[in-house]
Amino acid sequence: MDHVYLEINKKRSIQALMGGQFLDISDLKITTSADYFSGIQKHEYDSSSDDDDDDDDDDMSENENIEKNFINLNSKNITINHTEDNVFLIPLQHLRDSQFVGKLELGTPPQELHPIFDTGSTNLWMVTTACKEDSCKKVNRYDPKKSSSFLQSKTGDKLHIVFGSGTITGTIGTETFRLGKHVVKNQTFGLVESESKDSLSSENIFDYIDFEGIVGLGFAQMLSTGKTTFFDNLLEQNKNLLPQFSFYISPENNKSTLVIGGISNAFYEGDIYMLPVTKEYYWEVSLDAIYIGDKKICCDTPSYVIFDSGTSYNTVPSSQMSTLLQLIPQTSCSNNNYRDVLKDYPFIKYVFGDLTIELSPAEYMVLNDSLCIPGYMQIDVPSEHNNAYLLGTVTFMRHYFTVFVKGTGDKPSMVGIARVKKV
Repeated sequence: MDHVYLEINKKRSIQALMGGQFLDISDLKITTSADYFSGIQKHEYDSSSDDDDDDDDDDMSENENIEKNFINLNSKNITINHTEDNVFLIPLQHLRDSQFVGKLELGTPPQELHPIFDTGSTNLWMVTTACKEDSCKKVNRYDPKKSSSFLQSKTGDKLHIVFGSGTITGTIGTETFRLGKHVVKNQTFGLVESESKDSLSSENIFDYIDFEGIVGLGFAQMLSTGKTTFFDNLLEQNKNLLPQFSFYISPENNKSTLVIGGISNAFYEGDIYMLPVTKEYYWEVSLDAIYIGDKKICCDTPSYVIFDSGTSYNTVPSSQMSTLLQLIPQTSCSNNNYRDVLKDYPFIKYVFGDLTIELSPAEYMVLNDSLCIPGYMQIDVPSEHNNAYLLGTVTFMRHYFTVFVKGTGDKPSMVGIARVKKV
């Protein structure tokens, strides 16, 4: 497999515009020896969000071309199983209200870590006790020496991850993992053994977040460690699970949830609208238009939306960021008056064929100290993917329950969207 190298171009000027501290899990470049991991950004800024759920109605348009109740858009009459018989739930904790981590065990006997579950990447890697930096010591770390099931890679491949503000290095191995009660054996993963800041950076990104690892939930085409993704191995070794997972992101720290193996109706209301994945690389669907109020800012060329649980905020290409900030500028506000302050701000609409979904000002703006700031970043996805717009956790999935369905046989992979239920 030829591993593609992606460099996500982010402009530092956005830091001043957004008024927050970037958490620079970003410009992701990961290599094993001469090969490249490919992954979208992990570039987040720290902003306290009091972004309450809005009472706006679900404005999804109803059209005969948009099949509901888990029917795909290609009229093949393929349904998504809505059983809860074998579903299991992974509680997610908020880190700085921007990243969401859940419990994962690895090793024999089990060691507990709390990685980010990330649909924008595919590879699996964990921080280990070999990492002696202070940023590593403050978190739970995996110790391969205490596990009887760990096997070091015999190929000598090395893990090398370059961020915007530093580098992670390590090795490759295989281990037994446990997600909930489900076991995944002989899973290849990366072992983080060192974290070093860039020579031009005064701070280490990992000083800001309690980072213990990443579980990539993207497609195998991005995979560089091993031959099978963690999720594919989970399905292969646990036949009772359906090839589905979904995210419920709550405003409250103790209620966000990753749903594995099916759908739970506890987290959404109304219908789930299914969108076919255009290419099994990212969780990517075709996008027809974006409107900010009456102003159309996309899409005169083929464009896409990528649903990324490893990114907090929504994104636009750098060429459109100034237009977006002119249409929805930051403004002074407080937790007590932000709804009044934002009442004249426009809705943002994403159009997928005959389906339109909306974000209200209270949903896409975030409260940062005394400012209401657009919850958008600029990211230029490489040209082979044309124009791509990311929808993240805080300013999208918090308002829309998002379902990810792996295709099997002639059944296409799909992403489902429904309004969240207030739990």
